[in-house]
Amino acid sequence: MESDARAAGTRDVSRVASLLHTAHAERTLEAYERAVRARIAEEDGGTLVAGEATLSWALDGGALFLYDLVGEGDALRATVEFAERLANLRFAAVLAATLYDDDPMLERLRELGFQSDWTEPEAAGGRLRTLVGLVRAVA
Repeated sequence: MESDARAAGTRDVSRVASLLHTAHAERTLEAYERAVRARIAEEDGGTLVAGEATLSWALDGGALFLYDLVGEGDALRATVEFAERLANLRFAAVLAATLYDDDPMLERLRELGFQSDWTEPEAAGGRLRTLVGLVRAVA
């Protein structure tokens, strides 16, 4: 099934980097490839992939932080559920993500049970934006 999530390996670097570059073209494709390779090598972090969805994660204390999220629907749900299993194995109490208030991923994560935890104004790209912290308790 295309939405089955798994940890990304070296064979996934190009695909994950391409997904990130297509969704967020702030960096070059090569920069995303270097970043994905580094994440895959981390012990307390990594990258997950399912179909056309991907996310990276990093464990910090009692939270498993999710970032560089791409995707929607069943594939995104599968990566978040896999991240929740990782959180359980690593004794994290919550999944957490920080996004700008105009990021479409914000609503997608809310649909998956994430709730707003905090907001903070930030000047970015020559304009004032709001960062939103989301959390979801690990079941």
